[in-house]
Amino acid sequence: MKYDLIIFDLDGTLYEFKKSNIAGEDSRSKFAQEIKRRGIDAISKKLLVPLENASKIWTEMSSRYSGQVSIGLERELAIPRSDYLSYAFGMKPADYICFDKKTRKIIKGIEYKKCILSTAPRVWIDKVLDYMGLEKTFSNIWSGDGDIRKPQEGAYRQVLEYFNIPVANTLMIDDEAKNLEVAKNLGIATVLIGQDRKSFIDYNLDSIVNMETILK
Repeated sequence: MKYDLIIFDLDGTLYEFKKSNIAGEDSRSKFAQEIKRRGIDAISKKLLVPLENASKIWTEMSSRYSGQVSIGLERELAIPRSDYLSYAFGMKPADYICFDKKTRKIIKGIEYKKCILSTAPRVWIDKVLDYMGLEKTFSNIWSGDGDIRKPQEGAYRQVLEYFNIPVANTLMIDDEAKNLEVAKNLGIATVLIGQDRKSFIDYNLDSIVNMETILK
């Protein structure tokens, strides 16, 4: 089917996390632990407090703001979220992620407008796209830097309003069903990277490299 716009998620959609040394596990948990460690370190440096105190602050902000530590730090402790996110997500993508080399060619070959809608911070998105050779491939990028994030309906509406394209001509690809349910309610066609057979999922793919089967 022909579409005018394809909305791509990032983590778990354009790439996978590397397998760890533990059978059946990937480096996603290692990635999350490193974000937390670096985040606590950032708080310690910004507020000039011991790491133990910074760890308690991180935990409190994570609990109070449903995991969105950067928002809590900015609102309550005047730590700019951009400063925190830049430090916390300062890792190298090559250490954590892997992707099929065919992904680059497939994504670049799509003739429709393409954008990213991710809860990841912009600093990480830019690092990943550069690593994958997909920099300057997308018309626009919506990150998790702001207050409006998936699966809030406003996150999807800002994309639709920006492009001003009929919702019926829009396709969204994500690896989390909860994000696609909101998209479907707005009239967006949905693709899940995975095999969860929910009623609001139009297509299921094992990998992003198989997406050409949908666009024929």
